[in-house]
Order: sequence, then C-alpha cells, then structure tokens
Amino acid sequence: MTSASPDIFIETANGFELKTNSVFVFFGKQVSTLDLLSKKYTDFSMRRVRQTHSDIIVASTDESVEADAHYTASRNTALLISTADCLPVMIYCAQTHRACAIHAGWKGVANEIVKKSIQALLQSGSDGKGLHIWLGPHILRNSFEVNTDVLQQLLAATGEKEKKQFYFSVQEKHFVDLAKIVKSQVQNDLQITPANWTQLDVDTKTNSELWSHRRDKEKAGRNLSFISLI
Repeated sequence: MTSASPDIFIETANGFELKTNSVFVFFGKQVSTLDLLSKKYTDFSMRRVRQTHSDIIVASTDESVEADAHYTASRNTALLISTADCLPVMIYCAQTHRACAIHAGWKGVANEIVKKSIQALLQSGSDGKGLHIWLGPHILRNSFEVNTDVLQQLLAATGEKEKKQFYFSVQEKHFVDLAKIVKSQVQNDLQITPANWTQLDVDTKTNSELWSHRRDKEKAGRNLSFISLI
C-alpha cells in the first residue's frame, strides 16, 4: 500500500477506512455487503447509482439514476459505488465542501470520467488546490492485460506524447496502468499536482479478500466503497 500524501488508511476486516475532520472514505472488501454497511455505519444515508460504464456525472439523489459518478454537498450522505477490478475514485473539495464518488472502468478512463467529475467540482467554485483524491483497490498494471484495441483507446485518452510509461508488453500481451492514465489526464489538463492524490496499491485480481471479475468470472460479486462528508 502506498500513499502520495500523509493520508493513512486503516485496514480492517471489512475494508480500508480513512477519517478526517471533514470526510470519511471507505473501500470495501468482499464481506462488505450493502446490508452490513447499512448496519455498521448507521450515521450515513447510503445512496447508489445505476452504473453503466458511462461518463455520466450527477448530483446525488434518493432515487437510483443511471450514472458512474455522483456528488453531494450534504453531510452524512454516503456516495456508494461498486467495483470488481475497476477503479474506485473518491474526491473531496475542501473549498466547497463537496464529495464525489466515481466508478472508473477502462471505458470510463477512456472517456475521462475522473477529469470530467473534477471539472464539475471546479465549476462549483474550487480552484483545485483544496482537492483530495483517493484511488482505491483495483486491477493493477501487472494484472491488467488488454488487447490492442483497448490499449489504443486508453493511450489516446492520455494526451501524452510518451505512451510507453502507461503500459508494457510481453509478446502480444499488453498490461496497462489505469491509475497512471487517470493521473495524467487530471494533472496535465487541470494542473492537479501529485500532492492531491493518495493511492492504495491493492490489486483486486491477486487479493483474495476482494472481488475480481478477471479472476472470479461470473461468480464475481462487487466491492462496495463510499465517501461521506461528516
């Protein structure tokens, strides 16, 4: 587990927790079902969206709407997302006191959903300096094999001239770093510095406590994660 900022996550039987004076961030393991989370975190109102691997970003609502990112300025509202190899991204803006939860699969990364979500937060009055961005457990580079078509779509979304930094190849196999692509999109286009980021280098495919679609196939459940203002 590595951190690009002083934020330190505590690992529990249920997942990885971070609590500050302003926000609570949770990245769940297999055991953390919605029922368990609702019973354990009774101070929070759990809200979900219907994820479709889109780049749709919405304000949080009591109703389940189609989106892959949702945000709120309301306290004690837990913005849930579910993943099983995809990248869970949680964002807090200290300037506007808003939180955002993002489901970023490879299609979402190719469509720059994290950058678009941050742009939505910036439009609410932030200059980006007060942003805190947490990247949760996901399929890491050494496990994320893609075909040439997917590789080209992801590389096209980086805006970088030097593409080799985002992947490596072994014969006909390509292995991609999703988190590095997301960081490149945001840091280059929005000038969000590395100091704003914290990344948990926990590989869903190799960690048996987490669901992985690549490993578990049709038996895979979903890892539930959330962020809540407090």
